[in-house]
Amino acid sequence: MEVKYLKDSEFLVLLLITTFVVITNVYFIAWDDSPQSWDPALHLTYSFVYFNLIKSLQFSEIVKVSNYYPPFFYLSSTPLYFLFGFSEDIAILTNLIYYFILIYSVFQIAKIMKDRNAGVISAVIISAFPALIKFQRVYMIDFALLSLTAFAILLYLRSEDFRNLKYSVLFGIVFGIAELTKWNAFVYIIPSIFALFLVNYFMRCPYCHQIVKNGWKVGYRRFCSKKHLKLYEKSAKTNNTMLNFAISLFVAFLFAAWWYLPNLSTVIMRLTYFANIGGKEGDPAFLTIQGWIYYANSILDAVGAVFLILFAVSIYYLYKNNRYLFLGLLTPIALIYIILTLLSNKDPRYIMPVLPFVAISIGVFVSSLANRKYSTILTFIILLFGLLNISALTFGQPDIDNKILPNPEHPKKEDWKIYALLEAIKESGGEGKIVVVLPDHPYLNGQSLNFYRLKEGYKFAIYNGVYIGYEAFVHNFDKITYIILIDPREHKGVYGDIEKKLYEFFYERKDNFEVVKVFDLPDNSKLYIYKRT
Repeated sequence: MEVKYLKDSEFLVLLLITTFVVITNVYFIAWDDSPQSWDPALHLTYSFVYFNLIKSLQFSEIVKVSNYYPPFFYLSSTPLYFLFGFSEDIAILTNLIYYFILIYSVFQIAKIMKDRNAGVISAVIISAFPALIKFQRVYMIDFALLSLTAFAILLYLRSEDFRNLKYSVLFGIVFGIAELTKWNAFVYIIPSIFALFLVNYFMRCPYCHQIVKNGWKVGYRRFCSKKHLKLYEKSAKTNNTMLNFAISLFVAFLFAAWWYLPNLSTVIMRLTYFANIGGKEGDPAFLTIQGWIYYANSILDAVGAVFLILFAVSIYYLYKNNRYLFLGLLTPIALIYIILTLLSNKDPRYIMPVLPFVAISIGVFVSSLANRKYSTILTFIILLFGLLNISALTFGQPDIDNKILPNPEHPKKEDWKIYALLEAIKESGGEGKIVVVLPDHPYLNGQSLNFYRLKEGYKFAIYNGVYIGYEAFVHNFDKITYIILIDPREHKGVYGDIEKKLYEFFYERKDNFEVVKVFDLPDNSKLYIYKRT
């Protein structure tokens, strides 16, 4: 009776935090009026284009929309658009689908590795990480990639190292879909399954696939018994592991090739460029201490100090008490960490796909405690911090040290004059003209304004000045009819120098333009629309 009660109570904890995540996400997304910033605006632009192509039955054009970002994430939003219509809020709510995929995958992986209680606690923990809460509220690829990566790892475990054909095929399908979500999915999936394969190879019985602590050792393999050794030798001739592995890769290829093959040369060229752009963007090199601790700091920011401490304790506990789980959970994290550190281009969101392993490590540790009282207390502490994290990121309270709880956020009600700007350009004769945005402002940049232009159906072209580059801007200056800028403006960030040069070049020729409209912005700066006279 006591065990059943504990299981039921832990499941109720998961149900509580899952419900809280869904409700607060819907609330935040519905009430937040912030415009879409750089990358979310770009992804929404693609999503809008895909939706309109499908709506008009132009399926053959899907492969041509982008030769850089694969289409699956955008396509996964289209059923919601058909049900509720296209909007920014509906698009962002696509992440709820991936949230349920994530908690299901984490629950099942932990259940396979340990037990049901570990699965429940791990799913609660993954729901409470601040970075993942925030990424569910923007239209970005990364949260979907994280969820599909976890799902692929679950299917690999279900395949028992590709011994099971059905799950090998399912793994191939999800691997292919993950690659159609973002091209770097293999960076997370292949090291993870390679690490798990090695751990299983040395620590599981080749015949029954059970973990063996002592058993019957033959070379590097361990068998439960001599009987299993003989049975394995008899079945080795019919072992289809390599065939199933090849089938899974072939299935993944079939699912992804229709987009990658037509775009392969461009994908390779652009990936090579962006993989080496880190130095230009100020990312630390891998030969520096800063380079090696970059993603350690990113994990701290992603999970918070409380969960990072629990993770460190869990790793020590597993090292002492369960070497299989220690290696099975830490090795994938270590491999991915090393690969990402060696790459020039760095970003905190790139490390997010290791977070399921972090959550599972803590969940396994908490569920393994011999004293059920301590385990239950820790579970409710985890729930408490999870609810506080979500509250801080939704309602702005509690507002305390950001290493204990995340920096507070709440829905913003701000008017950045985007619709008024677009309408002013149209009313001043902007149809068919070229508009260049000089500031690389989070909301008032070329990518963001182009999304809203496309969504509202305005017939002029908008470009981001810093992305065009100074030389191209100067070369094509006489073709530009409208210039958008913000004053006063502090030129900083990756594109600060280019932005400053663009401003200086324009101000030297400002007499050739007239002010069409000036808007007051929420940060007390002013937005200017200049038109060539």
